[in-house]
Amino acid sequence: MYIAGVCAHAHHGAPSPPCTPQVRLASLQALGHVYKAFDEIKDLTPVRHFTERFESRLLSMIKDVDDSVAVEAIRLVTRLQACHHPECI
Repeated sequence: MYIAGVCAHAHHGAPSPPCTPQVRLASLQALGHVYKAFDEIKDLTPVRHFTERFESRLLSMIKDVDDSVAVEAIRLVTRLQACHHPECI
């Protein structure tokens, strides 16, 4: 799954699958829905480890070569910073 950094890393020595802007955008959008669901119940604990592990990847996507991906990454990171939970970036 791209959200977990498939495009950034090879999987068990095999080349990563193609990582198109559409894949990156869809991944960020899906991740946004996950964070929104946990934020609505006021408990981001289940996604805390994921957030900590992939924080640098999420932040790096702000500089994506595709503007739509960069904008979505900014939205996601901004939402995480504004959620006022210790688990947020």
